[in-house]
Amino acid sequence: MKEFIVILGIVVLSFLLAGCGSNPSHSSENEEEFINNSQTEEDENNEKIEILSFETGKATYSSYENITFFISIKSPSNKEGVTLSIKGIKPYNRAYINLKEAIELKKGLNNLSFSDKTPHCTSGCGGVYPGPYDINLNVMEGNKTISNDTLTINLIS
Repeated sequence: MKEFIVILGIVVLSFLLAGCGSNPSHSSENEEEFINNSQTEEDENNEKIEILSFETGKATYSSYENITFFISIKSPSNKEGVTLSIKGIKPYNRAYINLKEAIELKKGLNNLSFSDKTPHCTSGCGGVYPGPYDINLNVMEGNKTISNDTLTINLIS
């Protein structure tokens, strides 16, 4: 009789562990919850670093004027080893604005600012001509650009 009870206990335990004794409605809820959690984790992993804004304090700058770039970046997680590159005003195949900084991003909103000087602006003869110039922002991990943006400023003499 003892052997029968032990065997019966093992059989019942096996059914319960295999899910045969569970309520089907609860089982499908758990499966849906698992699927939803998996999709959430996948969505979080697919989020990318996003540049929310890239701007300066104004649209027009003079020769040798300080220029500050204000950048807001949203990051899905804490990230180290990120490089921020700001390049622009590129006549003569040379970037007169050329900033490169290694940064750490925290999960969520990151507000950054970087400053430089505009180049000498003349109506020619070795300087930069007045007019509109693009400035590019690249956010990189290693050598791979993961996000970028462009703004345009106007240089006057």
